Order: sequence, then structure tokens, then C-alpha cells
Amino acid sequence: MQEKLKYYRTLADEFLNSSISLTKMAAREGTTRQTLAKHFRELGVEIINKQNRLKFDNTVFDCIDTEEKAYWLGFIFADGYISSDSLKGKSRYLLEISLKASDKNHLDKFNKFMKHENANKVTIEDAKCGKAICKRCRWYVANKHLWETLNSYGCTPRKSLTLKFPDESIFKSKDLIRHFIRGYFDGDGCFTRHIYHTIVSPAISFLGTKDFLDKILEYSKIEANYRHDKCYTEFTWTLEYHKEPGIELINYLYNNCTIYLDRKYKLYEFFKNGSRSVQEWAELSSSKIGESPIEGNTEVIEEIKESSTPYSIENEPNE
Repeated sequence: MQEKLKYYRTLADEFLNSSISLTKMAAREGTTRQTLAKHFRELGVEIINKQNRLKFDNTVFDCIDTEEKAYWLGFIFADGYISSDSLKGKSRYLLEISLKASDKNHLDKFNKFMKHENANKVTIEDAKCGKAICKRCRWYVANKHLWETLNSYGCTPRKSLTLKFPDESIFKSKDLIRHFIRGYFDGDGCFTRHIYHTIVSPAISFLGTKDFLDKILEYSKIEANYRHDKCYTEFTWTLEYHKEPGIELINYLYNNCTIYLDRKYKLYEFFKNGSRSVQEWAELSSSKIGESPIEGNTEVIEEIKESSTPYSIENEPNE
């Protein structure tokens, strides 16, 4: 009897302190869910449905009071996608971020920030890139509270044509806004170079709606040029910073920061003190740090935005 009691107490401790479900534990132990539940109740253990247990911090964006929160909110405004649908008669509220596979490390950082209990939450899979197939990394959850929080800030479904800068009041301090802009830039900005004879200087651009880009100009207070390229949409504009304004902007974004997209930060370190020589740029380019004017991730994201049916998510409402 004592051995049996000890056995079920050990299983109960595992059930309470791990993510294993009662059904999976019963199958592993060669018994039934009902039998385990009976013995656990006798030990005073509450039987919970772990499928519905929250696995991450869905309140992390309720108050934007840290650099990380501001940065990741900006990144979601750029590369995040929220949607809602119905599965088996139940409403689902989804958040997804998809990047090119080489940026998986960045989504791993986001997963850690969200305190998701699955350290391997980010997946690598095939995705459409125009007419070709490429690899993407993907992070997604379904949670109504998180969805409603992001939506209230202006990160709305199918936001690419209507995106507006969030109200300043959501930030605990106005100093956090530059971190939000950096997050947006790391998601939807381009960081490359301008070559004039033997001198190389940064060429920086933001893609977005005119209203959103106007706010970036307002907060950065750095000279820039607008370009309206209708190859995207009539509502999409590009804000460009070249040469000295570009150097000023990257210092505004990246100086004394702790969270960033690694490959863009390496370019910042290269240009932060001013323009460089063509030879120095050639050495940097050989290390494959530079980016093309249009990043591959844009096509991956557009495939998601244009899809009439959001990518499926397992039947775990709080995953």
C-alpha cells in the first residue's frame, strides 16, 4: 500500500510541475486517465486541463514601460500579423510573426521575451517567396487578451495599408519611443550603403504608410526624403536617410541599446562613426552582413497578409 501511495504521489508531483497532460501520462504508465484522476484527487491534487493552461505571458504588452517591450511592440507593428477566425465553433485570436529562416535567432529572442515555456517554439518551414519556395521561421500563439491589447494600440488585422503610429500615451516614458522605432526598423526597414567614388555611407529606409512615417520624422527630428513607389501599393511610402542623416539616424536608433536584429546592429557598428572606404565595405560585404534593398522576408510576410485563411494553429487556445 505504501509503495502504491508513493508511486501515485510521484506521478502527481510530475503532473503539477511539468507540462505533461493527464492523458499522455496515463498512456505512458499503461493505465487510464480516469484511474490517475481518481488517485490524484485522493491525494488532494486538482485536475486541470493543461491544454487550456497559459504557456506564455499574455500581459507583457499591457504596460509599455521597458526598452524590450517598446522594441518588440515596434517589431510586431512591422512584421507581426494578427487575425481572428473560428475553429469548431470557437473564436480564435491569433498572433504570428514569420521571418526568413536565417533570422530564427531573433525569433528565439522574442520567444524568450514572451516567457514561453517551449524553448523550441520557433519552427522552420517552407513558404512562398513570389513564385519560389524558401525557408521561413515562424512563431505564433492564440490568445484573446494579447490580440485585443495589440489591436487597441493600432496593430490591427491587415494593417499594411492603414497602419498608424501608436498614441504616445501608451509609452511609460517618451524615451521609449526610439526603441519602438528601432523595432519597426528591424522589421520593415532596410540598411544598406551609398557609394560615391571611394566613400561608402549608410543608406537607410523605412517602408510604411505616410501617417506612420510622418511620426518617425517627428520623433527622430532628422532630415529625410520621401519616395512614393507604387510597385507596392498607392498607400505605401518609403522614408530615406542618406549619408550624414543616415549616420545620425542609426546612432539615434542603436546607441546604448540592448535589443536589436544582430545583422543590422553589425552594420550600425560599421557606420556609427561616419562614412567608410570602399575597401572597408568590400571586406564587410564578404562577411555577408549587408542586405539587399528589398529583403526576402517581405515576400514571406506578404504571402501571410494576402492569405484569405490564416495559417492553422493547433487546438491549443492559450498556446
